Amino acid sequence: MSYLGNAPESVFTEMKYQDLTGGSGTSFTLNQAVSNPQEIEVFVNNVRQEPSAAYSVSGTTLTMTESVGASEDFYVIFQGMAQGSATHPATQSLEAASVTSNGIIKIPLDGSSSTNQISVGASNDLRIFHNGSASYVYDAGTGSLQLVTNNLEVRGADFARKMISATDQGTVELYHNNSKKIETTSAGVDVTGTMTSDGLTVDGGGSRQYINSGHLRLSDDYNLEWGGGTNLIQGSNSSNHILFKTNSNERVRIDSNGNAMIGTTSAFSPGGVNSLLSVAGNLTVTKNQAAHTNVDIFNNNGNSSAKGQLRVGYDAANCLEIFRVGNSADITLNATQNGSIIFQGAGGEMMRMSTAGLAIGGNGAANTLDDYEEGTFTPTITTASSYSQQLGKYTKIGNLVNVQVTMYFVQSGTSMGAIGGLPFALANGNYLSIFLKEWYSFGTAHMTFVQSGATATAGIRDVANNSLTASNGSTYGWSFSFTYQTS
Repeated sequence: MSYLGNAPESVFTEMKYQDLTGGSGTSFTLNQAVSNPQEIEVFVNNVRQEPSAAYSVSGTTLTMTESVGASEDFYVIFQGMAQGSATHPATQSLEAASVTSNGIIKIPLDGSSSTNQISVGASNDLRIFHNGSASYVYDAGTGSLQLVTNNLEVRGADFARKMISATDQGTVELYHNNSKKIETTSAGVDVTGTMTSDGLTVDGGGSRQYINSGHLRLSDDYNLEWGGGTNLIQGSNSSNHILFKTNSNERVRIDSNGNAMIGTTSAFSPGGVNSLLSVAGNLTVTKNQAAHTNVDIFNNNGNSSAKGQLRVGYDAANCLEIFRVGNSADITLNATQNGSIIFQGAGGEMMRMSTAGLAIGGNGAANTLDDYEEGTFTPTITTASSYSQQLGKYTKIGNLVNVQVTMYFVQSGTSMGAIGGLPFALANGNYLSIFLKEWYSFGTAHMTFVQSGATATAGIRDVANNSLTASNGSTYGWSFSFTYQTS
């Protein structure tokens, strides 16, 4: 069909409508404010009322000249709020100073993202389009793309699940499946869950940084390094060890059994005993302070047979043990190979302890003390009828025996008896003379002797009279001491 001038557009117009039926009286409230009675059409029982004569308006207030009943059909049409819709020619551009729409503006897709788009700017600086696969907000101009708002939320397609949330002068939050994982704070960033990173640089400006109520986990055989990476700690989950390196060299290793190795990569097991600390080289303990320096070895698990023990030597079978068993007051030094324990000074050997005894000033038999003993014994006299006192003490150093004797006894008979009960026999090949004085009754000097291999003397002889005669029934008192050699 031919037209003179522009082809007519396909247009329809819809007027805004408000039903007031059910209300009564002369005053009613409108949904939209109007400036004069001509902007609306008022109908009572489908009869249009005359503007200004039948009604007046002021903003959203409608005032009727006569009262309207609740049962009357009463409605208003807004003449000043007409809505229209038009189909624009597809081959022509739409140009306008501004476009206001109360509906949806559609830009159909013909497969070209260059023509089916919203374009803003003299050089199409900002474009919004969909290419059939994805939607784009494309900024090709100078400057930055800025979203200005007090609160920003990016949500999933169902409008319910949060993806990003940002508050002006506040937090920025990132979500995974509507669960918050990262949040900025005034102090930094809070991360919920596990963080996997190819690298991590922590710059606290010299202050301490903390990991509270969590863990720092590194991949297997990766390092915790300082500076250029020559000083580090390396952990291996597959080999179950931890290495400490300085200047790129391994210094300390802790293996899966809890053994600590310094200067070596394998734990020592001397004599089949597993070592918790293995050191290749010297171990020096120094404390540059006025207080004591201690190396403490304690075993306080309550077991009465448990040892707190220090071992020095080649292995468990060839070493010196220094230990205390349980809560015993005794400290034991034990040479496990039945060897000697030697005390040495700047001038050489000073003392040696061995199975032969204690050697002082040398290690030969002449320097060895193989026995020391103190004790008591009960001395006797063969002619005593009764005793008031019988006391005997001895000290044995090596093969020398020193005895001290005190006896009070009543003599029986006229011949003096022999002293017996010595603690050790006289050494073979020896002969001992003993001089003593009776001090209780007579004050006379006496003598006797001990034969080789005997533990008793011969008869006691009065020196002045060269006689064995005694005073029957008299009380004799002997106090004497002597030293002899035993086998």
